[in-house]
Amino acid sequence: MRGKSPMAKALVGKQHALPAELKAEIEASPMKDRGERIKGKKGGNTASVTRRVDGEAGYAADNKAANLARRSVNASARGNTGKAAKLKGKAEKQDARAMANLSSAEKAKKRQELQDHNAKVKAKKSGGKNPTIKASF
Repeated sequence: MRGKSPMAKALVGKQHALPAELKAEIEASPMKDRGERIKGKKGGNTASVTRRVDGEAGYAADNKAANLARRSVNASARGNTGKAAKLKGKAEKQDARAMANLSSAEKAKKRQELQDHNAKVKAKKSGGKNPTIKASF
């Protein structure tokens, strides 16, 4: 069983008797956020993971979905396609849950980001030969 990180625990015991500047230094010490830890793990630097951590291209910034996507990438790399597909489905469901928790303005912004991203990907695949023409009336 894993214990909690010492940085996540509250001061206990006789630590209340420490000098105030030492207490402040302990509580203000830098700690990586969960998203950065996920990115640092094996398979965590792939686009599907970093987009979920950073909240880019239509994704709500959700670390749980990013971790599921990372595990899916690793399972796929090991050749375990069944497990990879299952984890990918779980990541997509978690993405949907995270998007449902956003406000309507945030949802609209994420949808627009996704449309822009998909247009860029489509243009890149076609080699820029058939750019999308937007007409304004």
